[in-house]
Amino acid sequence: MKNHLQYLRILFSILFFFLSSSVIPQQSSWELIESLTGGAKDDLSCSPQGELYAIHGRTIWKSNDHGLSYSESNRKYYMNYRNLASTENGVVLAGTWLRGIQWTATAGSTWFFNWLHLTNGFGETVTSTGFTNDGIWLAVEWYNNYSLAWSENQGTSWIEKNIPGLSWWTDYVYRTIFCDEENKIYLCTSKGLYISANLGVSWDILLAGDHVRSFVKTGEGLMFASKFQEGVYRSEDNGTSWKEINNGLTDGEVNTLVYTQGQLFAGTEYAGVFVSADDGENWNPLNSGLLSSEINHLEVDENGSSIFAATGNGIFKMNLLGNDWLDANGNLMLSTPDDIAFGPSGEIFVASEDLRNVVMSYDNGESWHETNMEIPFPSHLPPKITEVESHPSGKFFAAVEAYGIYRSDDNGASWEAINSFFGDKLYAKNLIVDEAGVIMTVMYNVLNSVFDYTIFTSRDEGFSWEAYPYPSEEMLHADMQFGNRGTVYMISTDVFQTGNLLISHDYGETWEIRNSNLNFTFDQMAWSPYDNNIYIMQTAYVPGALFVTADEGLTFTNLTQNLAVDEHFQALGLTANNMLFVKADDVYTSLDQGQTWTLFNEGLPTSNDVEDYSVRFFEPDKSGHIYLGTERYGVYRINTLTKIAENDSENILSISPNPGKGHFLLHFKNPIDENSKVQVFDCHGKIVLQTNMAGNDKVKLDLTTKVPGVYFVKITNPRKLYYQKIVKQ
Repeated sequence: MKNHLQYLRILFSILFFFLSSSVIPQQSSWELIESLTGGAKDDLSCSPQGELYAIHGRTIWKSNDHGLSYSESNRKYYMNYRNLASTENGVVLAGTWLRGIQWTATAGSTWFFNWLHLTNGFGETVTSTGFTNDGIWLAVEWYNNYSLAWSENQGTSWIEKNIPGLSWWTDYVYRTIFCDEENKIYLCTSKGLYISANLGVSWDILLAGDHVRSFVKTGEGLMFASKFQEGVYRSEDNGTSWKEINNGLTDGEVNTLVYTQGQLFAGTEYAGVFVSADDGENWNPLNSGLLSSEINHLEVDENGSSIFAATGNGIFKMNLLGNDWLDANGNLMLSTPDDIAFGPSGEIFVASEDLRNVVMSYDNGESWHETNMEIPFPSHLPPKITEVESHPSGKFFAAVEAYGIYRSDDNGASWEAINSFFGDKLYAKNLIVDEAGVIMTVMYNVLNSVFDYTIFTSRDEGFSWEAYPYPSEEMLHADMQFGNRGTVYMISTDVFQTGNLLISHDYGETWEIRNSNLNFTFDQMAWSPYDNNIYIMQTAYVPGALFVTADEGLTFTNLTQNLAVDEHFQALGLTANNMLFVKADDVYTSLDQGQTWTLFNEGLPTSNDVEDYSVRFFEPDKSGHIYLGTERYGVYRINTLTKIAENDSENILSISPNPGKGHFLLHFKNPIDENSKVQVFDCHGKIVLQTNMAGNDKVKLDLTTKVPGVYFVKITNPRKLYYQKIVKQ
């Protein structure tokens, strides 16, 4: 039987290499950082101080540089190490076979030995180690019919509590000891997921079944657990009920789970690593550069920036945070993308004149393939796909110059024209979709007057359309965007070269016109859901101009002088965390509504390096990334949540302690406006805490119930915006 399993393992490994190399390449890539003698690494632990510890057989290895180099930290020929755990005060525990616990509090330079001295045990095999939030040591001992032992005095003495229903001969407790913010202890066992709220005095089974191998709980209270050959389960009600969540997960043997930066990672026995950005609803393989399909353990470093994998072929590392713009073109054979859209399961669709088709990617832009948009056309008028949008129903819509609007119900496998309501107006100036599924477009006929526009609105996924006349026949339409609760904003320029903002509260049936009285064209816009600001850019003339209105067009403020560039402005974008982007001579970003700007070019081609470099669009997704489409150089992306410039906040605002365990004090060095609002975001862009300064120069933040990691504090008032990063340990 053992030989058969070994053959199966080899077979699955071969299949894994086939799949990971030819079918599912990824944008992010694993890097082999250590192939220590012997191959498989049994466990990993990242300390809050930045050390990485790895065990293999009789040796504990340590790295001080995130895996670039290793040294032996502890080798005992009579030891066989089983698991590792580290805590914020620098203590690392190592459970052993028959030899109790080894531990260090000196970054691995010196190790100490502790017997647990438990009753009825003729040897002390520690299958699991861990810590409570207040520093109590935890250990699960095997030969004593499975007991939870805990120590408050660095292992000098231990208190033993039996785990009922588990036999050392027939059952098993896996390496994970998870302790939540309430000091509840979770154990993964061969009989299910055990929970104790009183240091092992009593136990309940939270998830029954064979071999619960891994467990993780998020700061928002979601629970995830993996079961042998059954994949991953999720609970949203503290374990009362569980839902199987395996869509896209091709291997049910999940050995390890970790959750960080709003993403859930699963390490499997035969198919490598998978990642989910929607709490397990959908999974994607994450195996580019990974030389082994067997994942023993996953571990995230102290600041959530890297993930490590202990595998059958050594230790691998992947950078999780996008610190620079990354080339997202893969095998994309186009130079000038025109629009981009994001599907509900992580799909990316790009429209481009180059290919006369819509292309899509399932792997964050590492690989692309053309969809099947077949448009019959005469030789003198080839189709140009100018816009693509995703719909809450999962459908996709594309605007094709001279050929109207097309819809796909199957992720681009087939497309159909939906033009019966448009008459001879088959040129789409805009195509937008709101969260309620309402679709709007501005259509015209290029053979008629360029001012001959009609607004079309569909509330039933494009099966029928309502037609509304354009508000004025003397305006050149430029851009359109949805605001809050059915509000629609449009910008246009009249015959006097004056920009106008148009507002509709009924999806285009009636409009209010706000004349700016500015001698500038209005060409691009971006609406902010945070403060209802509308940013408007002139791109048609040199020099460019940038304006903002905070009152829906009653007044406009010129932001151009704050940029201090005398160039042609090309593109405007706004992210989910209110980060403003502008492309002029280079890419700039602002965190304070355009008052101050920072050069933001790392990883991009620049005007000094290449000819004719320009940006066609900035487009944010829902996970904190923004995509940038260039002319001639393809698509780039960046994780904006990890690139927030803190401006002059550090000189004005102090936060202590930082890092801290959950209680933080914000202190402004000068009095601050009483209307100032304080918001705390996690690394996924979700608001986890919100309060007001109320005229004080100090405010307390309580993050004790939140998961450890990196958070961003945002303080806004009518005149200024401040950002600071805090770390909860």
